[in-house]
Amino acid sequence: TTDLNMSNPFQYEDLLRSIEANDPNFDAVSIDTRDIAEVSYELFDRVGHALAYNTNIQELALNIPKSKDRADLVGWLRFLELIGRNRSITYFHYISASAAVKSLRVNSAMFLRRFFERNGALEFISLKIIDPDEAEAFASALASRETALESIRIDGANSIELLRLIFEKNPAAIPKQVRTRHIGNEGGEALARFLESANNVGIRK
Repeated sequence: TTDLNMSNPFQYEDLLRSIEANDPNFDAVSIDTRDIAEVSYELFDRVGHALAYNTNIQELALNIPKSKDRADLVGWLRFLELIGRNRSITYFHYISASAAVKSLRVNSAMFLRRFFERNGALEFISLKIIDPDEAEAFASALASRETALESIRIDGANSIELLRLIFEKNPAAIPKQVRTRHIGNEGGEALARFLESANNVGIRK
C-alpha cells in the first residue's frame, strides 16, 4: 500500500504524480488527511481529481480529519465528491475520528453516497462509525445501491444501528457478509439476532 500524507509535500509530490499518470504500479493507496489544517483546497482538489479518474487503484483507505474547525469542511467535502466519480475501486476503508465535529463526520458520509451508489466494482468496505447520526448517513448511502456489497466490516457500537437502518431502507442492500468489532457482548447478541432475520448474510465470528 502506498501511503500518501497530504500534510507532507516532500513525501507526496512524487507519489501524486504517479497517481495522476495512472501508474499501474500503484493499486492501493492510503490517504492521510488527519492534519487537515495543513492541506490547501488546491491540494484536496488535485488529489481528488487524480483519484477520480484513476483506473488502476483497487484499494483506498481514508482517515477522516480530526479537525474541529468547520471551515476545513470545504476542501475535504470537495475531495470526497471527486472520489465519488471513481468506478474501479474494489476495497474501501474509512476511519472516522471522534475528535472531528459531528457535521464533518455526517457530511462526509453523505458525500460518499455517489461513490457507494455508482461504483459497481465496490465489493468490500470497512467503516469506523462514531455516532448514530453518522450511522444514519452511511445507511442512506449504502441503501441506495442496487446490489449488495460482498462484505462489510464495521467498527463501533453503532454497527447494529447501521445494519438495522440499511435493512429498513432497502433489504437487498444488506452486505452478504458482515464482520463487526468493538460492540460488546450485548451488542454482539443483538447483532446476531438481527442478522438471523436478514437473507444471504453470513456471520464470521
